[in-house]
Amino acid sequence: MEQKEPLRVFVLCVFAGVIAGTAACNLLFFFGLADAGKWYEGHRGLAEAMAGEETFLQLLFLRLLRTAALLLICSGGKRRPGADILLFAVGCFFAGRLSLYTWNRGLAGSLIGLVTLIPSCIVYLPVLFLLVMRAAARGEVRRLRLFAAVFALTLVACFLEARLASLLSL
Repeated sequence: MEQKEPLRVFVLCVFAGVIAGTAACNLLFFFGLADAGKWYEGHRGLAEAMAGEETFLQLLFLRLLRTAALLLICSGGKRRPGADILLFAVGCFFAGRLSLYTWNRGLAGSLIGLVTLIPSCIVYLPVLFLLVMRAAARGEVRRLRLFAAVFALTLVACFLEARLASLLSL
C-alpha cells in the first residue's frame, strides 16, 4: 500500500496542474491579458524552425540542462516537495498548450495540440516518472543506471520533438 502513495501524489499533482493551467490560460485569454494569437504564431514559428541541425543542438542542450535541473530537484534535501511542484508545473504546461491551441483553432486545435504534444510526452513522461520515483525512493538508487536511462530518453525525446513537431505543425 505504501508503494502506491507516491504514484497517487504524482497523478494528483499533474491533474491539479492541468486544472490550474486550463483555468489560468482561459482567464488570461478571455480578459485580454494575454494575446493568444501572438502566442500561437510564436509557437508555430518555433516548431517550424526546429528542422535545422543547429536548432536541434540548441534544443538538446536546453533539454539536457532542464533534465540536470530536474535531477537536482529530485535528489536534494527537499526532493519530495520539489517533485510535487515540478509535477504541478508539468500539468500547467500541458493544459496551457492545449488551451492555446483550442482558443485559436477550436476543437480542431485541441486535436492538433494533442498530436504535437504526444510525441515528446511519450518520452518525457517516463523521464519525469523516473526522477519522481527516485525522489520518492527511500533506499539507495543505482545512480549510474538512472542517469544513463534519463540521458538516453532525453536524447530520444529531443529527436522526436525536433523532427516530428516540425512535421506536425499546421
